[in-house]
Order: sequence, then structure tokens, then C-alpha cells
Amino acid sequence: MKTLFLSLLLFSLHTASSLTWAGKIYFTDRGSGRVHRANLDGSDLETLSTLTGSNLRGITLNPEAGKMYFCDNGGNTIYCADLDGSNRSPIITTDLGFPADITFDSISQKLYWCDRDNDRIERANTDGSERETIIETDQPYFLDLDPAGGKIYWGHFSLGSIFRANVADGTNVETVVSGLTTVRQVALDLSEGYIYWCDRNATPSRIQRRPIEGDQVETLYLGLDTPHGMSLDIPARKIYWADTGTNNRRGSIGARSLCRGDMDGSGPLEVLITLSQPWDVTLDPTITNYTDWCQRYLPADTELDGPGDDIDGDGIQNGIAYALGDRAPILSVSPPALHYNLRRNVNDLDNLRVELSMDLKTWRHNDDGEGIISVNFPAPGLPEDPFQLIRSEVVPPFDTAEQLYLRLVLPLCPSAGSVDFE
Repeated sequence: MKTLFLSLLLFSLHTASSLTWAGKIYFTDRGSGRVHRANLDGSDLETLSTLTGSNLRGITLNPEAGKMYFCDNGGNTIYCADLDGSNRSPIITTDLGFPADITFDSISQKLYWCDRDNDRIERANTDGSERETIIETDQPYFLDLDPAGGKIYWGHFSLGSIFRANVADGTNVETVVSGLTTVRQVALDLSEGYIYWCDRNATPSRIQRRPIEGDQVETLYLGLDTPHGMSLDIPARKIYWADTGTNNRRGSIGARSLCRGDMDGSGPLEVLITLSQPWDVTLDPTITNYTDWCQRYLPADTELDGPGDDIDGDGIQNGIAYALGDRAPILSVSPPALHYNLRRNVNDLDNLRVELSMDLKTWRHNDDGEGIISVNFPAPGLPEDPFQLIRSEVVPPFDTAEQLYLRLVLPLCPSAGSVDFE
């Protein structure tokens, strides 16, 4: 009977040519009239745009087009700019009463926004053309979309309620959540079926969630000052929010700051950046290397951020979790092959290789100058999946060996040890 063994090894870091961008937080600061961005752990704060006399509100991104869009209630204008803040231009300048939250739908390639004082939700193309009102409703303030389900969700400015309707034409309006104090932000986790919101004037202020089709409300974070705009990083299970600090509550946490926490409320609140009066936040969660992954997935102040560390104590080193995700490699016998998921669109895993031995003394791989030992067959996969499924099939004459050892070498950390699967 053929016997196969597998090891995962972490070796030294290798960085190839960099990609065009890495993950960032983008947010508006109403107090300073600025649009900022920073790394996902709050480091490297940049000012992208300054509008004197403005009253900046909602912000959204179209990373594939390299664009951001944000609302100015001071001039009642919606702007478009490149992701670095350059080429800023107004795209909606007329008939706005109080442009508040804004979001981009990547499927329809449309912008949606709330106009609180004109009591309506509108949409348009990203250049402002084909503008139309889809819902006339009292004081809409924050919104989110369920494109696959054909629904739009929004919160009322002062009533403490969240509604939804058909996104196509605004019909079939339903009350989803009621009995809150002051809704600030509505965010959907469609993968788990939850709706999240900030209740800024509750005592104490809080961030909560509830099943979209349910009634059991969970309070995730308490003791805040004035939680406002919110964005979910669903793969990393993180919530980012802006706390404007305008309630001036004694002993509150995170006032006038950009904050982060876990989507189930289990981890501590992280205060990432202290600002003037942050209002809304959105994310580009793209990662291009291990450092980006740490900033996105690990606590900002952790010392367990090395590839050989195990941040959550699950027996899987950080470097392996980064490179392979949470799906363990598997072996097949006929023909001998290793099946594994590899993170794609990053620049420090291109030296990963499969190695083979029949005696644990001599190890062979495709780049050792002695011939090919395996052939890779990537699966098509989905465009939005950050991992590529690969089948690495052993070629003759090695495929007929009675005992075969395979190891997957990850170029991340010297002497980080190994994890063995038999």
C-alpha cells in the first residue's frame, strides 16, 4: 500500500514585485474638512483631500476603478476623486438637501445615497448621469445594499428604526428594526445573515447586531461616545467605526477616533487613530503581502505577529494561516498529489514549492536543476476568492514509489518549524 506524508515548512521571506495598492481605511473627518486614509491597523495616516468650509459626510470606494466618492453637506455636493485624492471633481451639484451616507454597488456600477432633508434615496452612474429617485422616505440617513436579494436597507435619522425595500423601484417597504434611539449606520453581513448598526444616543452608546430575519439583538460594544459611520471587513471578522465624540460623555471609549473591534464583540475595542470629528469610514481590504495581512487580521498592538507565531493558539502558525487560509492541504494517492489553497494576488509567495523525498534524506523540487517532480493544475475558482485551489500531481517515476514524502515549503520565516499531516 502506498504511504504518503505531508509537512508544511516556513522558510525565509521573499518579496517579488509589488502590486499597485494595498489595503487601506478611508474616512471623512467632518471637523477638519478632510478625507484621510491609513493602513488597516491605523498606521501611516495620510490626508488625501481638504475642503475648506465643508461638512464632509459619507464615503465609498470603487477600488477596481481606482476611485472614491464622498458627500459634502456644507456645499451639498457629491465628489469623485482618485484613491490618492487627486483629480477631485464634483459629480452631483444640484437639488441636494443633505447628502449623508453613500455606497457603491459593484454589480450595477451605481452610486446610492441618502438625502436627509429632501426625504429620498437616489442613485446614479458614477459620473452623476442617469440620476433617479428610487425611494421617497422620511429622513433617510445611512444605507446598505443586498444586491443579490434585491433589497436596500436604511436607517431613519431620528426615529430609531431601520427599513428595507426593493432596490429596483423602492416598493415593498418594511420595518426591519425598531425601538432604537438614534440609528447611525446600517451594515449587512449577508454571509452570516446579520444586520449591524450604531445607536449613538443610547445610554450608553453602543454597537449592536441582529439576525436579519430574527429578533435577538446582541450588544457588541458599549461605553462609546458617539459611534457613527461603520464598515465591515467580513473575511477578517472585523468592524471599523468612526466615533465623532460630539456627545462628550465622561469615561467613554474611543471618542473622536477611528476604532476597530470583532464582529461578534469578543475581542477588545482598538482605538486606531484619534482625529477631529470622524464621520464615516469605508475599506479597501486588499492585501499584497504578509505585513498587510497582519495589519488586517491581527490586533494592532500584538507582539505575536511573526510568521512563526500562533496568534490564536489553534496550532496553525500565522504564516501558514496567511498563505493557505483555514483549509488544510490534503493528499490523494492515485495518482499521488497534493491539493492545497494558496493565497493569490500577493507578492511574497511566488517562491512556494512542493518538495518530494522517498527516504527523508534527499529532497527534490522542480527548480533543483535535476528535472520535474510534480505538475501543478490550478482550479478556475471564483474571481472574488482570495485563494487559488491547486493540485500538484507527482510525475513518473516518483508516482510509483511505495513510500513518498511531500512537503510544501512556504517562504516566510527562518526556522519556524513545521506542521505534519499523515
